[in-house]
Amino acid sequence: MNDFKPFYFLMAIIILTFWLSDESYATNVSVYMVAEKTSESTLTLEVFVDVATEYLGSYDLAISFNNDHLQFQSISTGSTHGQLLPEPTNSVKDDLLNVNGIFKYFPKGLVSLLYIHFTGSSNCMNVPFDVYVYGLMNKDRDLAIDVAGYEISQNGIERMQQKQQDQLPLVDEETIELLKTIVDIRFNQKDLFSKQLRDTIGEAKTNQYQSDILRLSRVAQHLDVVMNCSHVSDIVKCLQFLSGMENVSCSNILGATHVGLENVMAHFQKIAFLPIDK
Repeated sequence: MNDFKPFYFLMAIIILTFWLSDESYATNVSVYMVAEKTSESTLTLEVFVDVATEYLGSYDLAISFNNDHLQFQSISTGSTHGQLLPEPTNSVKDDLLNVNGIFKYFPKGLVSLLYIHFTGSSNCMNVPFDVYVYGLMNKDRDLAIDVAGYEISQNGIERMQQKQQDQLPLVDEETIELLKTIVDIRFNQKDLFSKQLRDTIGEAKTNQYQSDILRLSRVAQHLDVVMNCSHVSDIVKCLQFLSGMENVSCSNILGATHVGLENVMAHFQKIAFLPIDK
């Protein structure tokens, strides 16, 4: 019987190791977007949440976008493991899309939350997006998430001003007025953001409100999407077309049938100002 003790001891270590790795990964929740498809005038983003071994009960997000170049059209539900997720609620104010949803059956792992559909108003542009995570809940508790930084937005200020069940705002008005001085300033580290809070609203107010301010300031991802822009290879083909070479066309530039050299040079100029992927 004693011969089996080392075997069971080894098995216990292996099981414990896998359990600890799952538990440590379970707290590493991420939220991010991917550009699903682009065309001459449309852009679709897919929003994902990776909750690993956790359950996802509800989410409360905000996605910022440049409304000078993009117009929000609609959202549609994502799908996880082939299952259609419940229809989320959404609202748009200025350049911010607020979206939240509650799940009837809690998904796990990599969850496709939703698709966001935009139309564009200009050609060859670099459009930025930010994902703010105001709430990401398990069955009954807030999930810890990876963040790219902290930033108090005007939308975050408005949420702090909303009345709670006790008919009081989440953060008192005097403190909110002080917080307005650091709106739209991005902090890449939590310690730097907490230090700025202490310098701005004082030690006592920071201790009182820090958890709620942090929750309403979490930025999960910054994403730049290059939209409606011809690639260098498309422009080279167009130059070949203009020089009289056969079996090439300019159809990838604005989808136009009549393209001149000025159009080609304009695209070269636009590409010159776009960021280069490393």
